[in-house]
Amino acid sequence: MARLRSRALSAGRSVLIILTILAIAATIFGFAYIFIARATPNLEIAPGILAAIVGAVLQFISSLILAVQRTFQEGRANDAQRELARRVQEAQRERELAITTNVTDAAAIRQYLSNISELMLDHRLREAPENSDVRRLA
Repeated sequence: MARLRSRALSAGRSVLIILTILAIAATIFGFAYIFIARATPNLEIAPGILAAIVGAVLQFISSLILAVQRTFQEGRANDAQRELARRVQEAQRERELAITTNVTDAAAIRQYLSNISELMLDHRLREAPENSDVRRLA
């Protein structure tokens, strides 16, 4: 898909270059013809004006193509930027989840150690017989 887009952009650039060259040539020809027609009595000015108009229209079309091409490229850049932002947010959520999990695990371990300490100190776990309820609970 990326190759197809690249080829389309390359073809669009080629068309743009050709249209620009034609527009410049038509405009130059038109103005040159008008200049020559004004100096020559029997030569009409209309073909020169027409050539200049064609040159201007071709230049307008090439400007439109350029605008569409830029819009397309900006759209692709915006899509890439949104995808990057989405990936960064996802990575951030994963890091936050890992931190939350670590904090939760640490709290559970602290609670377990507190409970075992309480059993050992308050209920004399070390001195309790092996089959006692306190030992089974620990």
